[in-house]
Amino acid sequence: MMKDDPSKEPTPGIEGERNNAVFSVGGKRLSRRDFMMMSGMSAASLTIPAKAAPHADLGGNITVKDFGAAGDGIHDDTAAIQLSIDTSATTGDRVILPAGKYLVTDGLKVRAGVAIEGAANSPRYNSPLTGTVILAKVGRDNEDGPPLFELVDSTSVSGITVYYPDQKAKDIHPYSWTFNLINNDNTVENVTLINSYNGIQVGNGTAWNVRHRIRSVYGCVLRRGIYVDGCSDVGRIENVHFHGQWWWSREVGGVPDNSDGTLGLVNQYLKDNLEAFTFGRTDWEYVINTFVFIAKTGYRFIKTKKGAGSLQMVGIGADAVHTGILVEGSVSWLPLLITNGQFTSDRIETDAVGVRINSNPEPAAIGPVRFVNCSFLFPQAVISHSPLFVSFLGCHFNAWGGLSGKPMVEADNGKLQVIGCTFDSNNGSPLKPGLDIILRNGIKSAIISENMGANGVEIINEISDNAIIKDNEEKAKPQPEISVVLTKFPIEHGLLLMVNHPESKCIPVVAGNREAWTSEKEYSGSYFMYFYVDAPDFEFGGAPKVTIEVDYFDETKGSFTIMYDSSDKEVLIVPTMPGAFKNGETYQLNGSGKWKTAKFVIHDALFSKRCNGGDFRLVFQGGSKPVISAVRIKRMGIPTQD
Repeated sequence: MMKDDPSKEPTPGIEGERNNAVFSVGGKRLSRRDFMMMSGMSAASLTIPAKAAPHADLGGNITVKDFGAAGDGIHDDTAAIQLSIDTSATTGDRVILPAGKYLVTDGLKVRAGVAIEGAANSPRYNSPLTGTVILAKVGRDNEDGPPLFELVDSTSVSGITVYYPDQKAKDIHPYSWTFNLINNDNTVENVTLINSYNGIQVGNGTAWNVRHRIRSVYGCVLRRGIYVDGCSDVGRIENVHFHGQWWWSREVGGVPDNSDGTLGLVNQYLKDNLEAFTFGRTDWEYVINTFVFIAKTGYRFIKTKKGAGSLQMVGIGADAVHTGILVEGSVSWLPLLITNGQFTSDRIETDAVGVRINSNPEPAAIGPVRFVNCSFLFPQAVISHSPLFVSFLGCHFNAWGGLSGKPMVEADNGKLQVIGCTFDSNNGSPLKPGLDIILRNGIKSAIISENMGANGVEIINEISDNAIIKDNEEKAKPQPEISVVLTKFPIEHGLLLMVNHPESKCIPVVAGNREAWTSEKEYSGSYFMYFYVDAPDFEFGGAPKVTIEVDYFDETKGSFTIMYDSSDKEVLIVPTMPGAFKNGETYQLNGSGKWKTAKFVIHDALFSKRCNGGDFRLVFQGGSKPVISAVRIKRMGIPTQD
């Protein structure tokens, strides 16, 4: 850069040209050496001051401190902030909220043309609670009360954190909306929500909205995150992240998950109540890069008195939710378009659904729904009652361990396309036979083609020639039996004895002229032998109905039973793993000195490695030790739908 380049902005009082090392102090030009000698600096300590912070020396700003706001978290700053807003509405100045804690006890009306700006230039974490923090005491026990901020035409709020100090994790109360956006062109950006009950509402009653912009909003919302109803032209929602973590910090009165792995108070409330994103009437809504962790519903689409919505959604996600996508209403002539979405349930919820599309007494309210390159990790990925078009193109379906015994995709109305998709289940085990896609009676037509699975794709077709089914990977026949023969060197066919399990010490023996294995280690008054299923057809619910046959030597008096990994949620031996260690039938030992066979009949086998790393264990009690020569698991049949 030339020394006299007029584009260079000098720092007030000190001007330096880096290449030629010329400095100006008080109008007198000095060389670099003279400048350092005069100031007592060394070359190494020389620092050229940076430019002033953006708009720090510009006009057009007013600060709430000039209107009496204390920002100490003690004095009520509502009137001072509202007065600064009202003044800005007449002068056009920007309202600055410097770093501090501002107690607000009544709703703030952001007048037309007013921009409110806090100290943050991006969302913040929950601790330390610094920057511009609004301590909101507005709308408690009145969801329809005034919002904390009401934005009208050409308004914006940015750079703040909102915290409701009276909201307690142990006693959660309803509150009104933190933000309500009505009229034209309003923006909420770079905002952190610590514990809002209702986050951001677009439209309100009879009020409409045009071109809202919601960008970079992070935090914890408890009941509703973003609710759009009444946008008549192209709203935008970008880079939004909801997670209970923002209310975990002790500084904000929250609590994390429990140390035993169970959900804490905050996350349990989210799981039972939160609807993260809800869309009613909105035209050409663009939703990009949004996410929620733990919610009752990730994304909900409804029809209201104002109508329903048309949306384009890209890069959206919902993790640990009961329902990923719930469609109850969408514009009939513009489809709901979802691309590159990822949706995941909580593993223990066997009734969770990735996509649920409900029927409607007014079919025009349910329009086309299209998914492209989306991933679903749920016990059941899709239930569609839509009377119109539903499409899945290039999507991935994962059965989340096959917990439910339900089909991955099930439809009974309208027209369905499933093309170029993959069907898998957790840890790479295949889906259960006959439970990939079911075309129920009631579907008008379907095209199911070019799909693949971990073990092929099984399609049940109840609509006959109304379905075009072609070029899908053929489903392999399920493996009927797995076993382990416990000779000195065990012969394993999909079933393993865990010889080095820490609760047992298994060694080979000979009993009754037959090779066998026993456990030499007594643990809690019993002798255990643990077994591990290593056959994809049987793991993770692949074969819920089985018999387990055990060849044992009746050497001494006592008894033994089986404890196995089941899908029975009523079994709470380990509260964090419902179904693990379920007890089977008990067999009595009388010391006959003969080889016998015990047969355990099981209807809810899960075999997902939750029995201390194994899938089941034999438990010998009453002083008897196990002597086992073989174990066989046989499939009883393919499960049918209820």
